Amino acid sequence: MYHPQITKDFVLRGGDDLDDETEERLNAALWRYGERVATLIEDELDEFIRRTQD
Repeated sequence: MYHPQITKDFVLRGGDDLDDETEERLNAALWRYGERVATLIEDELDEFIRRTQD
């Protein structure tokens, strides 16, 4: 699965740099979000397969 990540070469509006702590927190949040979306999609797919096999 692809996980988006903010890096030093990531361009932000206004040219403001993120400090390392903020960058880490945002990347952790993006990771959790990506995992949650993947889980929800997998659950929906499993339910669809279950219904179509009955």
